[in-house]
Amino acid sequence: DSKYNDNPIMAVFGSFDLMFVVRTILSLFAILFSYDAISGERERGTLKLMLANSVPRDTIILGKAVGLFFCLVAPLVIPLLVGVLMIMFSPSIAMSGVMWFRLLGIVLTFFLYLACFFTLGLLVSACTRRASTSFMILLFVWIISVFVIPRVSVIIASRVAPAMSLQEFHARKDANIQEMMSGQNPEDVASRNEKLDAEYSRQMRRQIAMATNLSRISPAACMTFISLSLADTGVTRHERFLDAAKLYRTQFLRVVNNMMSDQDLATMFTNPRKPDASLIPRFKFYEERLSDAVSRIKVDLIIIIILTIIFFVSAHLAFIRYNVGR
Repeated sequence: DSKYNDNPIMAVFGSFDLMFVVRTILSLFAILFSYDAISGERERGTLKLMLANSVPRDTIILGKAVGLFFCLVAPLVIPLLVGVLMIMFSPSIAMSGVMWFRLLGIVLTFFLYLACFFTLGLLVSACTRRASTSFMILLFVWIISVFVIPRVSVIIASRVAPAMSLQEFHARKDANIQEMMSGQNPEDVASRNEKLDAEYSRQMRRQIAMATNLSRISPAACMTFISLSLADTGVTRHERFLDAAKLYRTQFLRVVNNMMSDQDLATMFTNPRKPDASLIPRFKFYEERLSDAVSRIKVDLIIIIILTIIFFVSAHLAFIRYNVGR
């Protein structure tokens, strides 16, 4: 019983949000804008005509990169600005200064991600003779990067670093509770449950960390990790919430046990004392600082930047040596 049963497309593509549009649709548009930038011009004969003039090849490749990339991101900038204006003038949405910085970082990450695929398109176009060949190569790389690598990394991590299933975890917990109901010492059962929680958490974190590191060979995965970290909606926030909940559980049980110990067991049910609600601790969950999020995304950010630089420099060198002859 999950949302994927009613909508299996979501299991393949994920939620249809802004990150999905950039990661899947606009990255494909980046390929469509650049796959024939060099090879297509050669097939049409316009590249030979262009090089017949006294225009350096450095200027041509730079002009193509800047012009085509501007045409790619311009349709993204306009709806983003409209969305920002709607947020600013909406009375039901309150954005702090830190949130605006997070949003700006997400948008810049989107542009850098599109630049990565765009420069890859320039590189493949400068290394092929036909635009159709360039498009097929780029389409294959796009499918592998956006869809295959993130999912295969999870499968590999589940094999290399196996973790108990959620069903097994709950079954073992239920077995411990049944033992307590049959007369086992509650403190022993609670201790076993705490160890079970810690073991399950350790296995899952190890598996998630391995899947994350394996999927980082894909710029799509790096962009996803950066966006989730800046939006503070990823696995790290979930883990911080669980840690805070466990700490609160310990504090809450300590207060409740103290209240129960202060009252005589004989009168606890016949004449119960009204508990003092002011003694119950408040649950505290602190939002992550922006500096911590930036520190966590450095690896993914560096990977995308390095890939973009490598693709553009390689495309430049390939175009310098490009033979425009038939």
